Amino acid sequence: MLWCCAVCGTDISCRNEAGEPVDWFIIYKLPRDKIGEVGSGVDYMYLDSSVGSWQMSKFMVNTSQGAIGNTLNQLYMGEAYKGYCSLTARCQGFWLSHSIPHFPSFPEKGYLYPSSGKVNGQTALCVTYQYEQFLLIAKQMAYLYPRFYNCSVPAAFLADMLQLAQLCKGAKPPLASDKAVEQLFSIEGEKFVNFVKSERFVDDIYTGWVAQALGADLLVETWQTQGHELPSNCSLPKHTMNVKRIQLPGSILFLSRHDHSKWCVSRVYEEQVTCLGDLNRERAQMWRGGGLVCSFNPLIYKAFRQVVDWYILYKLPKMEDDGLSYMYMDESTRGWELSREKINSRSGTLANTLKPLLDFYDRKTDGFGYMLYNDQPPDPSRDVGQKERNWSLALTQYTKISNISQQRLLANQWKPKCSDIFVCDLPL
Repeated sequence: MLWCCAVCGTDISCRNEAGEPVDWFIIYKLPRDKIGEVGSGVDYMYLDSSVGSWQMSKFMVNTSQGAIGNTLNQLYMGEAYKGYCSLTARCQGFWLSHSIPHFPSFPEKGYLYPSSGKVNGQTALCVTYQYEQFLLIAKQMAYLYPRFYNCSVPAAFLADMLQLAQLCKGAKPPLASDKAVEQLFSIEGEKFVNFVKSERFVDDIYTGWVAQALGADLLVETWQTQGHELPSNCSLPKHTMNVKRIQLPGSILFLSRHDHSKWCVSRVYEEQVTCLGDLNRERAQMWRGGGLVCSFNPLIYKAFRQVVDWYILYKLPKMEDDGLSYMYMDESTRGWELSREKINSRSGTLANTLKPLLDFYDRKTDGFGYMLYNDQPPDPSRDVGQKERNWSLALTQYTKISNISQQRLLANQWKPKCSDIFVCDLPL
């Protein structure tokens, strides 16, 4: 992340695609590997209050043009530290928080985008703030204890930002608690809420704190590396559910494992909550400092909520019943609902979804192909019927193939289409 505090007479701010000052902007850098295509890894979509929805940028993120380049060029050209700033003057700056590794580059090297930021999806949020807001942000930084690799706190700021100066020198200021929350207001009055936790708050920030504090079930998109991700969590009053696939405008689809961004939205539309941060839902990151910047802007919420492409089901562990009960959720429900069916029923949610596959076994329909896969396939030696065996295989993930011949499938001449892929999240 980067924050840059401005000086009198210099309008340091977030800059849009045309280089004009804006209150805030967000970019969504697309991953190189998308469903059905391989891209450049440097394309991105842009959003601010004037464009209203995600727009594909005509620039590449690895050039100094575009919103991020225009914004950071103020730092690289040395504009940010000319003069003097006080609380009585109208001074301003920007805070750019992002998920891009090894970025930004050192000021003396100019604008450089790292190759490590090309493969996966990334997000960046820039907000323009007046000087007094940076006094609050500086205190929040102490909880994050970020790894500063380049820092300058002018003498004019030292009295107000002593903690920040200590952090720049590698010192760890004492903390009053293990977490903190602060309301921030942009230069045009847009409200943001900043949640930060230190490494002493050993919990998933999304489930253990933010969802409960906001009173909202959250759909969470973070980088999910196999074997390390936290499952969707429904153990507290407000739940967190992992997003498994993203669909941006223009039929751009990609899986969470190709997305290094960290954001979440409220499941219920009326709550209008969107947060962008720097922590994954991963076990090791429970022991890390980090935070989220949350917005209640309807435009931002709509932009992120509509890209969630998800289907989620939670099978309950075997306790006093037969271990076949499950909770169900979709966009028509108000939360988790206990299904009246059993998970092995031929009339439950999964069975209804897989009905075309099961019908194929009954009728041997022409022109219907399928692929079944599971990292824990069923034991073929079990004494079960063919249909039950196929049903077990399909529980976790299922890809439907339509209008192809079995000959083409066997000859490896078929490649899946984006619209054919269906993903379930089945937490342990």
